[in-house]
Amino acid sequence: MVEPIWFKTNLGNHAVASKGNAIPDYNNYRRKVDALTQKGLDEAQTPEPVVNIIKKIIGTKNPKFSNPVGKQLGMIVFLQNFAPKMLESTMLKSLK
Repeated sequence: MVEPIWFKTNLGNHAVASKGNAIPDYNNYRRKVDALTQKGLDEAQTPEPVVNIIKKIIGTKNPKFSNPVGKQLGMIVFLQNFAPKMLESTMLKSLK
């Protein structure tokens, strides 16, 4: 499994978001999440590292199941595995 973090692709341009029946109380958070998502897409790497990891997997007899790839990968994987509450609080702070 290849697990890309943030990469420049056209997927973000073609993403569909539901705008109907939006709860107004969440509008501020929605705007902040949309802005952070756009910033992530704007500053993302080109997809070459993903292509390289796929080539490596194809050429490996017994590849690893998990193949994360991307900027700040070590920190994100560490927080997901060993400090999930810290990751969650960091994400929530960025929305405030």
